[in-house]
Amino acid sequence: MEIHVNGIQNRKHVLLIEGIVQKAGVRKFRIHVENVIFKEEGRQNFRQGVSVQAAVAPVNHLSERQACRVIDISVTGIGIQCDTQYEEGETLMILNVKFRNQGPAYNLKCKVLRCREGENGSFFYGRKFLDMTERQEDRLFQDILALQGEVLNSQKAKNQNRSR
Repeated sequence: MEIHVNGIQNRKHVLLIEGIVQKAGVRKFRIHVENVIFKEEGRQNFRQGVSVQAAVAPVNHLSERQACRVIDISVTGIGIQCDTQYEEGETLMILNVKFRNQGPAYNLKCKVLRCREGENGSFFYGRKFLDMTERQEDRLFQDILALQGEVLNSQKAKNQNRSR
């Protein structure tokens, strides 16, 4: 479903609306808003921080799997940390990664865009997804929104506990 929000002039803003959605007609829905978060974002797409284990391997050598940790995720790419050095431009697979306990496992083909060396010989990689199907994009977008909701609910609970 496409939603238009008046007042946002460019793609450098992230808007998260929490509420209850009710059908209000054949092609219309009404959102009873409970919470709105509006943020300026400098990246092309919002990145959600995560910390999950996965495996990474060159696309033509899947048997050469190495452990990695996923640091962040967006609808267009993924940030990971691992001990193996890969080259910018190299095509890799992120294998059997789950972003949520109840979410699906993904095998994601991606290209290394950025690399920087971290502490203790580890490497941080920024990667762009390649060849994703529309279904994979939709599922990933749903997982990212669910993760954002979990973070917001956790922050909301912490704030309520502090105010008591």
